[in-house]
Amino acid sequence: MKTTQLFFLMLGGIYLTSCKVKEQEMPAPAIVKNDFTYNTDTVISKYNYNDMFFFNENKGVAVGSEGRIIKTNNAGATWTIVNSGTIENIRSLEFIDENTGWAGTTGALLKTIDGGNTWELINRPDSIPANRVVYSVSFRNANNGIAVCQGGGTSGKFILVTTDGGATWKGKTIPKVTGLANVTDLRRIAWYNDTIAYGVGSVGTIVKTVDKGNTWTRVNTVNLEAGTRRYNNLFFVNDIGYAAGQNGMLLKIEPLQNDSITLYPFYSVDDGQNDAWFTDVNNGYVTGQYGELHKTTDGGISWSMINLGSVAVTLRVVQAFPTGKVYVMGNGAFLKSN
Repeated sequence: MKTTQLFFLMLGGIYLTSCKVKEQEMPAPAIVKNDFTYNTDTVISKYNYNDMFFFNENKGVAVGSEGRIIKTNNAGATWTIVNSGTIENIRSLEFIDENTGWAGTTGALLKTIDGGNTWELINRPDSIPANRVVYSVSFRNANNGIAVCQGGGTSGKFILVTTDGGATWKGKTIPKVTGLANVTDLRRIAWYNDTIAYGVGSVGTIVKTVDKGNTWTRVNTVNLEAGTRRYNNLFFVNDIGYAAGQNGMLLKIEPLQNDSITLYPFYSVDDGQNDAWFTDVNNGYVTGQYGELHKTTDGGISWSMINLGSVAVTLRVVQAFPTGKVYVMGNGAFLKSN
């Protein structure tokens, strides 16, 4: 277990728009009381879980290492193992509705049409080499979906786009921009509306499409890798997007403000933030390494760290409901708020 001394940078939030930088003071973090139940069942503790999706406060699905897919109907008190058809690490999960869902794994996609009870393995969609990891799959509706993957091989196609519900996929490239570091992979895709979507990934990359994924541009006009090596997640709520990243960074992007970017440094240590979930523009959570769970009530300006006691594993994903119920999952861990 790593022991770290945590403190906020006096740098505060860094605001980027039209290549201008503003600084704002960030208050010191608070430690709040642990109010979470820790599931120690062997179905959870023996595997690393990368993503989860709760349809409501009781019914959820999670995916992880060794092809593991599990389901719960009682808010995570017990879990049932589902056959995925693969032994590869499953990295991402998303549902369009209560029946249709998609997951990404090494060189393949998985699809369910019955709420996660059974899964179809779709091997080698266009442009995905066998050893490349699909990090994220996101559908806006039943027809239009985007997947992003590691590397892309010599084709440089990090992005896959479908307009027919996943029956066929077309590989897309990210244009190189002079002065910006080259993209090595993308980690997450999130739709903003029916035609616009954003992606985040390596070397502080932010990309955007305005035509359902057919063409892509780089959003950041300055290199952001000095602030973070990689963004792992992207989540939109009320016209604002939040991305969690390495080096203790949270990024906020505002499409209605000409894609203005705000960087909020958590701490001056090399702690990775893995996932962000906001229930509204003010209230959100971020997960990280070493059992870290952070909470904000002011839109990311200040953060408190929730004391999870002896939990010291990497927490990879969080989902919260407006009622206050929060679910967290990671390496051999599932936690839920009481």
